[in-house]
Amino acid sequence: MSKIQYTRALGKLLTTSIQNSKESVRYHVVSGLTQNWSVISEGSTKAVKSFSEQEEAINYAKQKVANRMGEIVIHTKTGQIGSRIPVGI
Repeated sequence: MSKIQYTRALGKLLTTSIQNSKESVRYHVVSGLTQNWSVISEGSTKAVKSFSEQEEAINYAKQKVANRMGEIVIHTKTGQIGSRIPVGI
């Protein structure tokens, strides 16, 4: 099994396919005012669940997207997008 190298072009392709999929989901991992990390479903204003560690929040978001086409958007403590993880490909 060969590894796929992640490139900007692949990222754009994945993002486009995710946006075009009716079954796709997107969760954001954001830092809250209380220094907790929250998982928020795109389009929602309420956290699905909050965690004390960012890694815990990322793992939970991965579980929520498992077996579906989607993306996890990880924000920095300042709110900017730090990274994106395409899931279900």
